[in-house]
Amino acid sequence: MLRLAQCFVGLLLMFALVGCSSNTPVEPTSAPLRHITVQLDWIPTVEYAGFYLAQANGYFAEENLEVEFIPNDGSILSMDVLGDGGVDFAVAGADVLLRTREAGKDVVGVATIYQRLPLAFMSLAESGITTPQDLVGKTVMLSMDRTSEFAFTAMTQITGVDIASMTIVPREVYDESPLLNGDVDVIDVFVTNQVVQMERDGVDVNLILPLDYGVEMYVNVISTRQATIDAEPELVEAFVRAATRGYEAAIADPQAATDATLAVNPDLNAESELQSMNASLPFIHPRRSESGQMSADTWQFIYDMLTDQQILTQEQDITAAYNLQFLNAIYNGQ
Repeated sequence: MLRLAQCFVGLLLMFALVGCSSNTPVEPTSAPLRHITVQLDWIPTVEYAGFYLAQANGYFAEENLEVEFIPNDGSILSMDVLGDGGVDFAVAGADVLLRTREAGKDVVGVATIYQRLPLAFMSLAESGITTPQDLVGKTVMLSMDRTSEFAFTAMTQITGVDIASMTIVPREVYDESPLLNGDVDVIDVFVTNQVVQMERDGVDVNLILPLDYGVEMYVNVISTRQATIDAEPELVEAFVRAATRGYEAAIADPQAATDATLAVNPDLNAESELQSMNASLPFIHPRRSESGQMSADTWQFIYDMLTDQQILTQEQDITAAYNLQFLNAIYNGQ
């Protein structure tokens, strides 16, 4: 039931707040601010709260940066814009980044917003669906050709559940109505979004998290081009340092993070965004980690998963798809 999911998230939150580290800025200079652009993957919400708080708190200005965040209504692929040189940085899932690289564009991940996968497969509590084995014979609605489908497939493979034993239908309505109307038994959701809404509506649900079965995916990778890394590594480090400071501040003060987001998008529901921000914390900042951190093991898992599912069809050097030097410099002085 939802109560179990809340316990899970609550436990993660307790771990998330352990070991937050300081991210020290460089001394600001009198040089003119450098204008840079960042293509987001969606409209302004609290998933980007660290960016907005970094802007509100002057962290970008301290790095002599003037940052323009470009929202997205879902009609464009932020990695394509980045790869074509239309912006300096972009945010998108690791799967999109790797497919963009396969298309010949030199996009590279330099940090991530969510370090753990906040995806879940949600059913009504009375359905009794609590494990992948319970999905046999059920109708599951998935967002196809993206993280939800890839993670669902990987989860069934890991748990030995035959995906052919259930009915998969594509997600065409991006609210909870197919589940509430009884059209499907399970829908894909994010713990940080739709689950919060169901809680606010007083609907008890069960959640199956692929994370619990060893499935990982970076869903909000902060990326730039290799050409930018080669030509202006100090610019990349400055942006990553200010952004990660912003997310550390968001972790420390979710209300301030929510307020900074609402200042950018006042049409959002304040209470809902604060709940979403709190639900995001354990996925943004897991135990014994710092904001923005990525790992070689997780990148390898993602690459292997997408290769096994033939989403990626050309061999890649996965170590070229991400660059940890800036996070290492920020946190370890390397």
